[in-house]
Amino acid sequence: MPLPYIVAIIVTGLIAVAATIRFQPAVPAPRSSYIWLLGLLVVSSLLATRVSPASELSPGLGGLVIGAVLAATASFGGNRLTSLALALVGAASVHLAPSVAPAQLGLAIGAGLGAIALAGDSINRFALWCLLAISADRLGASNSDAPGFAYLGTLLTLVLIIGGVAGIPIPKKLEAALPFLAAIIIALGGVLLSKYVAEPALTVAIGLGALVGLVLRYLVEEGESSSLRVGIATILSIGLATVAFATFRGLGMSLSLLAAAGVLATSPNRRALLTLGPLVGLVLYRVLREEGTGASRALDIGQHYTLLALGLGAIVPLILVDWRGKSAGLSLWAILGISVPPIVITMFGVRGAVGFIVGLGFAATIDSLRKAESLTVYAAAAIMAPVTLITLHWAKDVDSLTRDEKVPLFIGIGTVILVLAGVLTILARGQQTEAKA
Repeated sequence: MPLPYIVAIIVTGLIAVAATIRFQPAVPAPRSSYIWLLGLLVVSSLLATRVSPASELSPGLGGLVIGAVLAATASFGGNRLTSLALALVGAASVHLAPSVAPAQLGLAIGAGLGAIALAGDSINRFALWCLLAISADRLGASNSDAPGFAYLGTLLTLVLIIGGVAGIPIPKKLEAALPFLAAIIIALGGVLLSKYVAEPALTVAIGLGALVGLVLRYLVEEGESSSLRVGIATILSIGLATVAFATFRGLGMSLSLLAAAGVLATSPNRRALLTLGPLVGLVLYRVLREEGTGASRALDIGQHYTLLALGLGAIVPLILVDWRGKSAGLSLWAILGISVPPIVITMFGVRGAVGFIVGLGFAATIDSLRKAESLTVYAAAAIMAPVTLITLHWAKDVDSLTRDEKVPLFIGIGTVILVLAGVLTILARGQQTEAKA
């Protein structure tokens, strides 16, 4: 995409951010939370210098900073449209980097760290949008070298903003029509994007995504929605993955996911977004496979390593959810979250990485059944999915490590986990004492 068009998209996003923050300003996070975010950025940057190739370090760190800064900006704007506009700015900005892929991974990690440290609904949504937009961009780039494919996620995010902005003039008494209006605009945007890249199948994928998003909007209600409805919604999201994959492989899945989530962005309903978790996991798996990491071409659920890692992927994000709003402890969990993917890959190899990635999506379904009040699980996925990808690139021969070679790694990893667990236990006891007082 020519530079002027990318700049125009960034400017459009910034204008949308300024307009929406004015309509609905948010209460900023405590000052200490921003200090913890800065600390997490320092730790992440130091780790990046150890594992990233020299050519990828600069764009990766640039994306990391952009993601964190935009996440901090999201803490000042409580409107759902603000989060979407900020994600558009981030997704478009990383295309200016000399090496786009590491910048995109850095953006996702920075957004996830910001959401974990600052703990706000608008920031969690921002991290989710970043993850979905760059996943679609990456799958587009890996599916075709034709012009435009590498920008489809960013361009569809722009369409989602148009769908949201179109609903602003609608009177309050007609707000029930907003999801329908957004679905129509997104479906029409899908037609235009399919013509832009000369691929008619994308019209079907995006249109189906908008339709499923509309169904989920009314099927799953915030607060008192039944487990049966959540189960049906989860089946629908997996069914959407199946049909969208048939239309245009992983790219079709990612664009249909983005379209469905875009319709759900018209309401504050978090549970409906969480039911898309399995589809998120499958899209992340496709990114993992298409990036040449050596991940298996089929999810072999019969392997116990894959099952164990899938369980970890479904459980670890829930720990971050339960520590939401507790800055010190949550930031330590964020450091542990960065460490988990390398641990999983060292223990279980590439099969473990596949299971872990898919498990991240199922964590959202579990949280939805717990009647979740936030989208923190997606913020955790925005951190751990890119870290998994980076680790696989860095340690491609991990499956060839012998048991004797793994023992020193386990000793070092175990020591770090024990120290973090001790500090977290002390913090937890202190919070329990305060609660009793």
